[in-house]
Amino acid sequence: MTDTLSSTTKIAPSPMLYVFSFAHLLHDLFTGIWLLVLTVQVDTLHLSYREQGAAQAAYTLVAAISQPSLGSFFDRSGKPYLAIWSVALTAVMVTCAGLAP
Repeated sequence: MTDTLSSTTKIAPSPMLYVFSFAHLLHDLFTGIWLLVLTVQVDTLHLSYREQGAAQAAYTLVAAISQPSLGSFFDRSGKPYLAIWSVALTAVMVTCAGLAP
């Protein structure tokens, strides 16, 4: 029993696990912060509260539907590396949103 315990504690995670975990952390931070930034920007962007609510609801609804759907698709397809491309696409879209007037 001691040999099994000592051999499992010696397993170190891959460095890529840290990279993916950090990318996931950034994605989750953006997801939470984006709604707060939009709320602060209501006057600057000349949005009504109805437009702000619609934008936040659309963003949340799309994320809530797409994340489990894409995850299930990637798992069933046997191509989990496609999930990396979806994170890259999110990064590109966030960059484009930052460049919008």
